[in-house]
Amino acid sequence: MRETDTEFLEGRGCPGEAIAARIPSATEAALHGLVENPACTPDQVLRILQRRPLPDPVIRRIAETHRWRRNHRIRAAVVNHPSTPTSVRLDLLGHLLWRELAQVAANPHLPPQIRRKGEHTLLLRLAGFTLGERIALARIAPRGLIGTIRTAGEPEVIGALLENPRTTEADALAIALRSRTPASLRCLAEHPAWSVHPAVRTALLGNPSLPVHVALRLLRGLRRREVQAIARRAGAPGFVVLAARRLLGECAPERAAGPEGADSPAERVDSVSGVK
Repeated sequence: MRETDTEFLEGRGCPGEAIAARIPSATEAALHGLVENPACTPDQVLRILQRRPLPDPVIRRIAETHRWRRNHRIRAAVVNHPSTPTSVRLDLLGHLLWRELAQVAANPHLPPQIRRKGEHTLLLRLAGFTLGERIALARIAPRGLIGTIRTAGEPEVIGALLENPRTTEADALAIALRSRTPASLRCLAEHPAWSVHPAVRTALLGNPSLPVHVALRLLRGLRRREVQAIARRAGAPGFVVLAARRLLGECAPERAAGPEGADSPAERVDSVSGVK
């Protein structure tokens, strides 16, 4: 494409009020001209980047034009466009905002190399995040960062991570086993979705940092055979074992199991007056 081409010149000279209408049907040469048009706005460049397909040279011109390159929304749109060359993406990744990096890392339509680079770049910035930024990131973090975020000591971060749709039972289990922050463990124990997983409950009750009153509340919600297993569990915190034994001593004898071997509702340990 030569910059003396008629269509390029028409695009570059297009009046500002006519640019939006020109974008959908513009030829490649005209798009180059629109990108160079002094009247073109960032929103109009974003509309150009919404075109599918979009010629590689047009994307390169946008990425190399200083006034567009310094706009964070345009940088992010270029990186996420399916036609953007890898070299252009890698060049721009380090200039994205952290939320944009998180979106890149979670974008299944981007090559694995780009997603991993986005995760790595975000990980390098994590140490400088404020608490509010760490909380916000925990809610949307891609899989590659969840393993790092789940080691956070702040319960607010853990609470946000538990709401992340990419968080798995394995992540909740790791928090239950390894966290030494009572408030974080309480957050997990009181979460309506994760606290019902038997493996998570068992791991929580084996963690010596779990607050006593939270442990007792978990025990009261277990079925009798689950309490029996905890009462016999080697290495469980002493107060948990003692509470489990007291619960068993005050519960009625176990009734017959249901047709599939499941405990009946009557076998659930729901209230114990002797354990405070």
